[in-house]
Amino acid sequence: MEFTSKESEELPPEIGQIATQKWQEIIIMEYQDELVDVLLAAIEKDRKEESIPFPDLVNGVIHSFVNVEEDEIKSFEFYQSVFERRLLDETKSFYARELARLRESYDFSGFIKAVKNKIDAEQHRCQKFFHISSHSKVLKACISRLTTEQIDYLNGECARLVKNELIDDLHCLYKLLRLVDNGLQVMLREVESIEVTADLRKENTCEDYVNAMLKVSDRFSSLIQQAFEEDPDFKEIFGKAIRAVINHSNPSNTPIRAAEILARYTDIILRKGSKNWSDAELDEKQSHVINLFRYVDDKDLFQKFYSKFLAKRLIVNGSISLDAEEEMIKKLKIICGYEYTSRLHQMFTDVRLSEGVNNDFSTYLNKKNIKLSVNFSVSVLQSGAWPLSQSSSPYSIPPELETSLTTFDDYYCTSLHRGRKLVWLPYLSTAELRMTYLKKGYYVTTTSYQMAVLLLYNNALSYQRGDIGTRTQLTEKELTRTLSSLEAAKILIKESGCNANNYKLNLEFGNKRTKFKIASSSIRENPQELTKVHTILEEERKLFLQATIVRIMKSRKVLNHNSLLEEVIKMSVNRFSPSIGLIKEFENAANNVKNLAGKPSDADLLEVYALYKQATVGDCNTTRPGYLDFQGKAKWDAWDSKKGTSKGDAEQAYIKKSADDADALRTQYQMLQKPNVVRKGNISIPITTRSGRKRKGPSKEKYPRITITQCNNQ
Repeated sequence: MEFTSKESEELPPEIGQIATQKWQEIIIMEYQDELVDVLLAAIEKDRKEESIPFPDLVNGVIHSFVNVEEDEIKSFEFYQSVFERRLLDETKSFYARELARLRESYDFSGFIKAVKNKIDAEQHRCQKFFHISSHSKVLKACISRLTTEQIDYLNGECARLVKNELIDDLHCLYKLLRLVDNGLQVMLREVESIEVTADLRKENTCEDYVNAMLKVSDRFSSLIQQAFEEDPDFKEIFGKAIRAVINHSNPSNTPIRAAEILARYTDIILRKGSKNWSDAELDEKQSHVINLFRYVDDKDLFQKFYSKFLAKRLIVNGSISLDAEEEMIKKLKIICGYEYTSRLHQMFTDVRLSEGVNNDFSTYLNKKNIKLSVNFSVSVLQSGAWPLSQSSSPYSIPPELETSLTTFDDYYCTSLHRGRKLVWLPYLSTAELRMTYLKKGYYVTTTSYQMAVLLLYNNALSYQRGDIGTRTQLTEKELTRTLSSLEAAKILIKESGCNANNYKLNLEFGNKRTKFKIASSSIRENPQELTKVHTILEEERKLFLQATIVRIMKSRKVLNHNSLLEEVIKMSVNRFSPSIGLIKEFENAANNVKNLAGKPSDADLLEVYALYKQATVGDCNTTRPGYLDFQGKAKWDAWDSKKGTSKGDAEQAYIKKSADDADALRTQYQMLQKPNVVRKGNISIPITTRSGRKRKGPSKEKYPRITITQCNNQ
C-alpha cells in the first residue's frame, strides 16, 4: 500500500517502529545469510556492468543493517560483522579474478586505462550502495588488488612512458600510482632523469637561445599540466631541470650568460625598429621573458643589463611603448619586490619630471626676457638611478652652445635647486644640424662629438687632424671614431698625398633623403668590460649579504649557524644564489657595524649616524634643531643629506662604512658626495644665412656653412 507524504506524516509513530522491528526479527535475524548473499550477488552484477532491478532497494536493505540495534555502536558492529566483512572479502576476490582477465586482454596502455575505469566505477558504486563507513575500506580493497599488488609491473613500464613522453598514458599511470602510499617515487626518479640540455649549447643569437629555452620550458609545462596535474613535486623537479638548462655551463666550463642574454632579448622586443608587434603579441613576448626570468639565478646581473638597456631606450626615445616598459617593470616587481625595481621606476619619474623642468625653464626665460641663440631643452636624471658613467671623453663645448648651457645651469642650480650640481654627459648627446652650403638643404642627426667637428667648418673648408683634435679636445680614440664616421658618411673627405692628415668639407655632397642620421662607430663591449661588471656585482653581493645578516640578527638577536644560512639564502634568492662560503665570510658583519676601526673622525661619525637613520627610519622626518644646537644641526644635516636613498642602499653603505680600511671608505664617501644629478637635453638652434635667402651653391663669402637645428645633449 502506498501513502502520500501527507498521509505518512499523519501515521502514528508506532507503526514505523513496529515495521522496523518486524523487519529486523523476521528478515534480518532469520534470513541474514540468505539476504547478504542476494545483496552481494546484485553488487557483483553491477560490477560486471549488468543491470540489476531496484538498485534503490539494494541501497535501502544495506543501510537497514545499521539500524538493527537501538544502540548506535552495536548497530555498526552488527553491520560490520554481518555485511561489511563479507563485502570486503567478495571485493578482493572479484578484483583478483578481474585483474587476471585484464592482464590477458590488454597491453599496458589498455590495462592502466581499464584499471582506472574500474576504480572510478567502484568509487561511484560506494556512493550508490554502501554505508559511508565502508567507502574507504571498499576502495582500499579495490586499489590494493589492482594497483598496490601490481606496483612492480606498473613501475616497470614507467621509464618507457617517461622517455617517450606518452602524455595520456603518463597521466593515467600518475593517477593510479598516486593512490598508493609512496607510489610516485619511481616515477619521480624517472622524470628527474630526463635529458633537458639538448639543443641549447649550439645556439648563437640571443633570440635563438631564448626560443630554444622557451621550447624546453613549454615542453615541461605541457607535461606538468597534462600528465601530472600541476603536482608540486613534479613542478619542483621540472623547475630544477629548467634552471639547470638556463644556468648550465658550456663545455669550456664558462658560465652561460643567461641573465645578459635574456636582458638583450628584452631590449630587442621593447626597442623601436623591431617587428611591429600587436599588443597581444608584445604581452606574450613579455610573459615568455618573465617565465624564463623566474629560473635565472643571477637576477641582479639581469637587473644590471636591463637597466642599462632601458636607460638607452629612454634617453634616445627608442622605446616601442612606455606602457609596455612599465608593464614589464610591474611583472619584475611581482617576482622580486619593490627594492629590485625602485631604480627602474625612478627612471620613468625623471623622464616625466624633466618635461616640467623644460616648461618652467621656458617660463623663466620669458620672465627674465632672456633670448637664447639655441632653443634648449633638458632632461635631468638622478645619477643614483641611471646606470650612466659620469666620466666621458674630454670635450670642448662649441661656442654656439655655451650661453644656453650656462643659462640653464644658473637657473637649475640657483633658482630651482640650491646646492645641486649638473654634470653634462656629451657622450650620450645627439644634435640635428642644417647643412646650408649645398644646393639642397639637408638636416642631419649627429652625436655631440660629430657636431663639434662639423661646426669647425663654418670657419674653414679644411683642417688638419691635429688641429681638429686641439680645437675639440677629443681623445685620440674618440677623434678617430668621429672622423671615421663623418668620412664614411661622405660629409668630410680625407685628402691624399702630402695632405693625408687633412679633412676637407665635401662641397659636392648629396643624399636621397633630406633628413638622415650619421651612424656613429659602435663601441663593442670587450671581455674586460664584462669582467668589470661581474667584479662590481660581486662587491655589491658582499654588501647585500652583510646588510641581510645585519637585518636578520637585529630581528632575531640570537640564531644558530644553520638557521642563519637558511634565512640568508631565503632572503637572497630573489637576487642571486649566494654561495655558503661567501655567507660565512660575512657572518661577523653585525659586530663590525658596531665598531669602526681606529678613532673615527667627526665626518665619519656623522656619516655613520646619517646612514643608520636612513636605513632604519628612512628620509628625515623631523624639523631642524635651533640655532645654538650645533651638534643637533650637524646630525640633522647629515641625515637630511641622505634623502631619497633607499633603506636597502643605506644599509649596504652603513655596513661598508664599518670596514677596517678607513681610507678606502673615506674615498667612497667622497664619491657619494659627487653630483647626484646629470643632464640630458634637446637643443634647437635656428641659424640662417646672412642674406636670409636660400643659397644655390657654395660661395667664397664667409657665412655659417653648417647650422644647428636640433641637439640632444645628455
